[in-house]
Amino acid sequence: MDKPVKIENTVGKEALKHFGEYEDDMLHVRDDKVKIYYEVAKDNRKFSDISGDDSDDSDEED
Repeated sequence: MDKPVKIENTVGKEALKHFGEYEDDMLHVRDDKVKIYYEVAKDNRKFSDISGDDSDDSDEED
């Protein structure tokens, strides 16, 4: 299972304000700088709840 990444290194926190504008719990973001599209699905669970990893959730990968 992939480790979570910091939102600042991908779509940015500002993008998260736009959840639900077009689809419930789904967000589409285009990054022209690196020429990539992101599709982000909202999931309110903690990473440790689905990964089985009991380590601290704050150890996000850069």
